[in-house]
Amino acid sequence: MTRRSHNKSKSNTILFHQNILGLTNKLDEISIITQRNCIDPQLFCFTEHHLKKFEIDKLFLQDYLLASSFCRETSLGGGVCILINQRLKYKAITLGSFCHEKTFEVCAVKLSLESLELVVLCIYRAPSGDLVQYFLLLEQLLDHLMQPRVTFIVCGDLNINLLSNSNEALKLLTLMSTYNLTQIVDFPTRIVKKQRNTIRCSFY
Repeated sequence: MTRRSHNKSKSNTILFHQNILGLTNKLDEISIITQRNCIDPQLFCFTEHHLKKFEIDKLFLQDYLLASSFCRETSLGGGVCILINQRLKYKAITLGSFCHEKTFEVCAVKLSLESLELVVLCIYRAPSGDLVQYFLLLEQLLDHLMQPRVTFIVCGDLNINLLSNSNEALKLLTLMSTYNLTQIVDFPTRIVKKQRNTIRCSFY
């Protein structure tokens, strides 16, 4: 689970990201987690929701709206979505031309907050996704979206361990820094058999 409160400006935005591994019947659990931790996110970003288009359109979480999503059409699993508090004004950003199943699954919204314009991107790349194509699509997307005076939050599960010194990790960090995006999840998000990694990450 990634939870982050951003305070670069006077606006305080709480975003809750979870690689949910299937969203069906888990929204009640998400509500319990947020209540127990006394957090009230403006946005929920879910990766690997595993839903088809006709299923995700029926999602219900009290006080939240499905703002943007990507669902796989030809293979199982995967998918990304953003739910947003119904009190907020937002605009869904159409990114279908950048999406590629397993390699680059992305959705996004733009919010006009009190003191800033904020774009939130939610991205998933499967372990079997093409890394070369992933980096190409990510760079193209950032080129397409970057604007002066717009703040960006990028969250997701990229299946690139940012705690390692691998070429993939260094390439991702270098690419993000080129767009003035800084890693904000720098702690292990998964520990398996004493191996620590950060494959679920956020940039701001």
